[in-house]
Amino acid sequence: MATIASTQGTITLAEPSRARALQGWGGAAAIAFAALLLVNVGVILIYFPTQGFSADDYANPQKALAFIQGHAPINIAFPVLGLVLSAGLLATVAALRKRLGTTSELAVMAAVMGVIGATAAILYWSVNAAVVFVALGNPATFLQDQPVGDALHDVLIGPFADFAMAAFAFLTGTAALRGGGLPRWLAIASMLAAVGMFLDLVGVPLFQFVAALWLLAVAYVLIRRPVPV
Repeated sequence: MATIASTQGTITLAEPSRARALQGWGGAAAIAFAALLLVNVGVILIYFPTQGFSADDYANPQKALAFIQGHAPINIAFPVLGLVLSAGLLATVAALRKRLGTTSELAVMAAVMGVIGATAAILYWSVNAAVVFVALGNPATFLQDQPVGDALHDVLIGPFADFAMAAFAFLTGTAALRGGGLPRWLAIASMLAAVGMFLDLVGVPLFQFVAALWLLAVAYVLIRRPVPV
């Protein structure tokens, strides 16, 4: 009987501890990715203009090649960090899935879209990294194939990742409103953030800023207000 009690006690105590740890890791991953998005916005809006460059210039093979070669460290660092931190978002998805419960269909749909979004982000940064390394290692190939890389990067994978992350935020908010698991204010904020992210798909460049703010709000709840689920 003592052995059975001990075993059951270990299971009972370990589950909340693991849940809190998962929420902590999920919150930390959300903060890290939000920071990357905000720094990226700063680079585009502040750093690029000081160098006589804009994000649109990546579509021009000659300008893009000159900029990548002249600013190799920052062009290498961002896709590598993006690749790693995008993978970390899977911890955020898992933490939110745990918070929203294991039986809610909306929570399952939210988790699926979160995984798809994180995977698409990984592909996005992988293509980005590949383009940079080709530019640095084989400029002739870069000049020839840049239109293909640009199409994959900005026309196909990027918008798909944006859509998946917006759907993830919207479904997370909807599931929380209906079934709890997250504060009501975060549920509503998630749905509003999703609208802001969706606007990026129609030409309103809000995705990175809105997504970063939403991830910071998610991180606050996961880290500061964990629940033993």
